[in-house]
Amino acid sequence: MARPVRQGRIRPVFSTSIVQEKEHSILPMYLMIRVFTVRLRLPINSSSDDEFGTHCPPSAYPQPKKIFYPDAHPGLQGFQKTGRVHTATAPAAAQTSRTPAGPAPSSTLGVRKAPPVTTSAETTRVVKSTKVAAGGTRRRTWTSDFDVLTKAVLEDAITVYKGKLFTHGAFLDRSQEYDLAGESFVLVCKVRKIQMNIEDDLMKLITQHSSQARGECKLKARPLVAPAFGIDPEKPICDVRNKVEELLERTNFLFKDPSARTGLYQNPIISGIVNTVWFKNKNDEGAKNPDFLKDGIPLPAIALVFTVIECCLDEWKTGQHVDVPFSAASYTEKYDSHLKSLCDFDRRTKDIGIVTKLRQSLAKKARKHAKIADQPAKRIAQLDNTDVETAKKDWEGFNDSDDDNSENTRGLGE
Repeated sequence: MARPVRQGRIRPVFSTSIVQEKEHSILPMYLMIRVFTVRLRLPINSSSDDEFGTHCPPSAYPQPKKIFYPDAHPGLQGFQKTGRVHTATAPAAAQTSRTPAGPAPSSTLGVRKAPPVTTSAETTRVVKSTKVAAGGTRRRTWTSDFDVLTKAVLEDAITVYKGKLFTHGAFLDRSQEYDLAGESFVLVCKVRKIQMNIEDDLMKLITQHSSQARGECKLKARPLVAPAFGIDPEKPICDVRNKVEELLERTNFLFKDPSARTGLYQNPIISGIVNTVWFKNKNDEGAKNPDFLKDGIPLPAIALVFTVIECCLDEWKTGQHVDVPFSAASYTEKYDSHLKSLCDFDRRTKDIGIVTKLRQSLAKKARKHAKIADQPAKRIAQLDNTDVETAKKDWEGFNDSDDDNSENTRGLGE
């Protein structure tokens, strides 16, 4: 028995009908086309005699939906599309200017505090960083997107930032990196005697060089580490693996004689990496950064050298060379451990100043390797009371006559 249909309810019913070709068709007889049709089962009405068999009065048929396209009308050729830029009228512009504009969504992303503004002096020029390009296909900002002045300031700030990164701490968190980038940018602006606001795009361009700077240190040190410890890839794998394990155990690689554990911090590889990474010549990063040579090589830089050596040795732990990324996730803890060990050793040997001697020795070798001339000793022109009284007597009898001058200077002009 057929199920009765509730009045006023419309149900779509999917049915399949098979259409066969006629006898006079040129197509084969076995070809059949499956046609899907949708029929609306409506309330039965005996007064309806439509050809679809719905028995629905004409008033119950659904009305078609009308859709208008303004661009298709010939009389609306000047209709502005959605993607075009509209010019705001004066009242609208005035209303927009009165509305307080909030900060951009990305302006404070990842920033612990507002970026600093460079201090201005009487001779300082106030300029504004200007973008001349809109970035790449992924909307990433590049140094080349800015004008010539901003680009020059940015490049100098990146160089200063990388130097400060090695002297303040190679593995900093995001907030510390932004603070260090702000200090570097302000320093460059002071040297150039300009005032420029530090935008978020500029901060990102500076701080993104942190991992790059650490990677460059490892790439420069890698060719030095293996030969310094006698690691030969031609030897059997087990011999190389055992040697590396002995060097890494209790940080034996920091001793001049790793087997006897003598000569702590006197291994030549330490000064060799310092010279190669930062003091290749007098124009290198370390030579141009006064913090490197002010009181000797800073402890954060020395700790970074220790961590780089450990990473290069980790690449030989299997007996064969395998690239190991010098990432912050893998080596931040090791770097902190080396820095803490240096500070603790300095505290325990403060009476004889071993760490101070280490820093000054590394700085002396680095200065010699980069061919940096020693700064001349500062001499202060100072006159005591005796000199002043003698000068008074000399000037009291001073006679500025032409005859005396001609006699004293006669031999000079001849």
